[in-house]
Amino acid sequence: MKKLITAMLLFAFIFITPSIFLDEVHIEAAGKTMYVNAKDDIILREKPSQNAKKLGTIKNYSAITVLSSSKGWSYVETNKTKGYVYTSALSSKKPTPTISGGLIPKAGMKLTYSPSFLSTNKEEFIVSKDTYCTYLINISSNGSDLCYSEKQSKLSMGVSGTDWGFFNLTYPMKQGQYIKDTYFDYDSMKEKYNKVLVESTSKQVKVKAGTFDNVVILKYTTGERYYFVKGIGIIKATDKKGKTVTELSSVKNIKLTTTDAVKLVQKYTGFTNDSDMIFEYDHKNDEQHYIIHVFRFVGEHTATYGWYGVDPYTGEIYDALTDNRI
Repeated sequence: MKKLITAMLLFAFIFITPSIFLDEVHIEAAGKTMYVNAKDDIILREKPSQNAKKLGTIKNYSAITVLSSSKGWSYVETNKTKGYVYTSALSSKKPTPTISGGLIPKAGMKLTYSPSFLSTNKEEFIVSKDTYCTYLINISSNGSDLCYSEKQSKLSMGVSGTDWGFFNLTYPMKQGQYIKDTYFDYDSMKEKYNKVLVESTSKQVKVKAGTFDNVVILKYTTGERYYFVKGIGIIKATDKKGKTVTELSSVKNIKLTTTDAVKLVQKYTGFTNDSDMIFEYDHKNDEQHYIIHVFRFVGEHTATYGWYGVDPYTGEIYDALTDNRI
């Protein structure tokens, strides 16, 4: 009889007790790879509640490991951090995002290309922005500045201060569909276009600067390709034979140095090759922007051409005397 009672108690402990604590104990299952497929990045929370502590965010379209799912929430792991997300924000199929903008670099970065856009050599650019353009200001000797623009559902790029353009592409960009690269034909005095295939919006591509996810690859009918990354712009370009003609070799979010600021002002004023003009860092103003003095010697005296401010975080240049922002 005692043996029977003992057996019954053991049965109850093994099979009934876990159900009592089921809501308090999290049982992890084998991981399953799924993908974030939402309107934007999603929040990772400590508990399955919209008011729970926020552990971080997970980028849209990225892969995560799902450990379990229940009542509209999934317990997941990403970058060695575990937490909860809405199950409705996940997909078992790798999504192919539609791109409607953002394929230009963010101000304040330093981008290095080797080979570069108009040179087979290495060139460094500081990204600066104004109302009209996002500029790649070339701080290598005698290099051309470039300009990105995103306006009226179009992405364009060309040489700053000229009518030389590389492309004028239409948004949105959806994988497997064609977009237009428009241009003005002076012979017919009409706007025309070339068809461009959106080959991918989700591939991983490795270049000298690193490995990038969700790369937008555009293929022309002649075989040339452009590779774009959101917030950076072009990371690679290949010719019709597949040879790399432009490649990003370094990308940095940095605080500009005084030497960088001097180079920016040299480019802006157009006196890069004027050996008589002197560009000199003088001080920081109240905004902690670099103040650059531009002058030349006339006999025993100095003749000031101007004073310029440079924001070390965005590369913005302005007249320091009038505070006229460029």
